[in-house]
Amino acid sequence: MRLSVLVFCACLLGTAEHAASSESTTPLQGSGDQQRVWDLERAYWRYVETNDLAAYSSLWHKDFLGWPSVSSAPVRKDHITDWITFRWVDKDGTGASHTLRITHAWVRSGQDWQIIGGMSMPEPENPAK
Repeated sequence: MRLSVLVFCACLLGTAEHAASSESTTPLQGSGDQQRVWDLERAYWRYVETNDLAAYSSLWHKDFLGWPSVSSAPVRKDHITDWITFRWVDKDGTGASHTLRITHAWVRSGQDWQIIGGMSMPEPENPAK
């Protein structure tokens, strides 16, 4: 059995109340599979922005294992929406912008692609140059 896995790294700007922009990822020119996975990455952020947990969950493989920055330990698929339901604003409805580094590993599942692994971390505020 041939296993196909694509790994994409994206540095995405997230703002208060999950207003992370799906426009901040730049697709590579390449194969149909690469384009399909980039389309799914953009869909990922649309689902986050609209709080569409069912569609968001459909992107994840049943055997997913990853380590999001908001978790103290790795998580499986049953906890991948936990971070979306966090409210990232203060009582006045404002919040600071945050930049995250996110890596997803995508695996072909039938005719489509799903996230099989990934991790994220906050971008350092003053990265060394």
